[in-house]
Amino acid sequence: MKANTDKDIMIMITVIKIAHTNTNKKKNICLLLFFIIKLYLEFIKIYFSYVNQYTYSSPTNR
Repeated sequence: MKANTDKDIMIMITVIKIAHTNTNKKKNICLLLFFIIKLYLEFIKIYFSYVNQYTYSSPTNR
């Protein structure tokens, strides 16, 4: 899990670098949108896994 997250961060850093060095504005915006969407999806995934873990490990739910 940790290694996968680190890999995703490295990919995002690379995407940002490409977006900064790219002169094509339309492509730049697309890469930025892709980056934001990916970050948002990662956040949702982590949030829901945390909520599920909390819900199922809660003593009141047994």
